[in-house]
Amino acid sequence: MRKISGPLLDRLDIRVEMPRVAPRDLVGPATSESTAVVACRIRVARERALARNGRRPNANLTGAAAARACALGRAEERVVADLATRGGMTARGVYRVLRVARTLADLDGRERVGDADLLAAAGLRDPAGLPAMAA
Repeated sequence: MRKISGPLLDRLDIRVEMPRVAPRDLVGPATSESTAVVACRIRVARERALARNGRRPNANLTGAAAARACALGRAEERVVADLATRGGMTARGVYRVLRVARTLADLDGRERVGDADLLAAAGLRDPAGLPAMAA
């Protein structure tokens, strides 16, 4: 990640590091959701987003449209401002966090984006920077 320039990283919505899975976890009993369950939840969330956004997925919303779709209250606006300030986010970065947060709320079936969605979206954007921002 250190080899990728800041402007390019700014265009990535989600950065996830996948650690190696231990062999015993590969052969043990499955403890996660099935693919069919996850696919169903994604389908419902996508339908919710398309209905709310005039047939546009969250990923294709403009910055202002993403902010409207999130329907943030004052407390959530303060969280976004704090995340942006402490994380040194650009406007593009803030809107990307909002789009991901909106998607996370859709996946959980919630109308409004909450603090947890915003923090999770920021953590998916910059996992190394979140602890300092959330403090």
